[in-house]
Amino acid sequence: LGPWVGGRQAVSASEPNGGWTWDDGRPIDLVLCKANFNNSNNCSGGANEDRMTFWADASTPTSTTPFITSDFPERGTCETSVGPVRSYIIEWDADCNGDGVVDYGQIASGELEDINANWIPDCCESGRCSMVSNGSFEAGTPLNPCTAETIAASNPLGGGWMVAFGSVQRTRASASCGSQGTPKFGDFFVDLLDSGEIRQAIATAPGRSYRLVFWLSGDCAGGVTTKRVTASLGSATQNFDHVCTGTGLQTWRSCSLEFIANSAITTLSLKSVAGGASNGPLVDGVRVEDISISCPGDVDGDGAVTGGDVGLVLLNFGNCPQ
Repeated sequence: LGPWVGGRQAVSASEPNGGWTWDDGRPIDLVLCKANFNNSNNCSGGANEDRMTFWADASTPTSTTPFITSDFPERGTCETSVGPVRSYIIEWDADCNGDGVVDYGQIASGELEDINANWIPDCCESGRCSMVSNGSFEAGTPLNPCTAETIAASNPLGGGWMVAFGSVQRTRASASCGSQGTPKFGDFFVDLLDSGEIRQAIATAPGRSYRLVFWLSGDCAGGVTTKRVTASLGSATQNFDHVCTGTGLQTWRSCSLEFIANSAITTLSLKSVAGGASNGPLVDGVRVEDISISCPGDVDGDGAVTGGDVGLVLLNFGNCPQ
């Protein structure tokens, strides 16, 4: 029996075909999946048959489609002649920008734009995705929700990051974690504590322009009121502050810094310079994008020369500012 295929039915949905979706929320095409939910009710013992499995169709063993889908309870089975489902299928979605996080999740969370709604990040289609690996700190030691790990200097943080100075905390949080806060993207964020610094080396092309973008908040349960991060991308450096407005959940704001590369490898650094012993600035969603115009006619930098570029030229027609 089995395996589980990642389909589930809403508790209040009509039996047997109502309310079926994949685990990520997308609707299931029951015809395409050859769904055969032949029981119009749930188990006689009261368990909901609300999970989808593969089931071998013994009546057509030579068919090119020998499997159909069937519904079973989350644990065990209604039939006494078969045992519980003991296997499952995992779908690994595309990761077009190579940041270690599947694209679908980043699109759903708003971390990556998909304006044309084709489930491919717009930056992948334009070739302008972030060069930062593990920008949302999802890669690393598995943690339970509402827990954190402290990582000291000279140790890896995960996915290309190193702790260069002091200590930092990588936290897995959610809305149920109280004053700990919620990530801007995904499940994790990093607290830079009192003087923690994280670094990552990224590939750049000399003479091209880049923009660092990251999201800043603060652990305001203690320490100083203003949490400060010094962000550096190569020779460009700027301070960014989060001013605490209380001790509860803190809002996130976007910070950015632009830079012209002068070498093939550039160091990205985020360092706390005004935190507290265990309450510092929080960072999440770090990315570096190439903002150079690779095509002379592509004025708006969207990867294509269109009427929009002509409009911008006409709108700014005349002498350029000195």
